[in-house]
Amino acid sequence: MAAASAAGGKTVTLKPGQPLRVSAREYGFDPKGVTIDAGGETVAMPIALHNSGVLGHDLIVGRGGKQVGGTTVITGGNDASATVKLQPGSYMFFCDVGDHAQLGMKGTLTVR
Repeated sequence: MAAASAAGGKTVTLKPGQPLRVSAREYGFDPKGVTIDAGGETVAMPIALHNSGVLGHDLIVGRGGKQVGGTTVITGGNDASATVKLQPGSYMFFCDVGDHAQLGMKGTLTVR
């Protein structure tokens, strides 16, 4: 939790179908934590990513070392969207550009 606090990211709770709106910047996401109350069902989660940084960023959702889906890389000031199908469980999301994830561009996503 300290990493999320240090990066200034917050945690949000969404209902199924509600878009996940994420802001990316060097080197963090806001929000850093996401919970989807899906009643144990598989959900199609729309992602709306805004790059408020200068460098290129994307948002990739992964689970168990495999990418589930995500956005394309976008440059500063631009937006990207994607829809990711998620089963109940724990996921991580991260920026797949260079070493951005290692520098702190990652977060957690839980579907319950």
